[in-house]
Amino acid sequence: VRTEQLGYYLSDANAYWEDTVRWNGSRPDLISQVPPDKLDQFRAEHLADVSALATDQGIWVDNPCIFALGRKS
Repeated sequence: VRTEQLGYYLSDANAYWEDTVRWNGSRPDLISQVPPDKLDQFRAEHLADVSALATDQGIWVDNPCIFALGRKS
């Protein structure tokens, strides 16, 4: 078993929202339960926080991975 710290940069907060919140890291089913009149406010507040994490390279998305190898004898 081996653990590696992987990840990637996204270009901006909008890319973060599409990649991480809507499709991958978060639960899209939970986001879809937010009433439409509240979703814009949530998105704006969340992306303001995320934008503060941006560097010259973009916004880092951390993706730790565990690799395991097994053998059947």
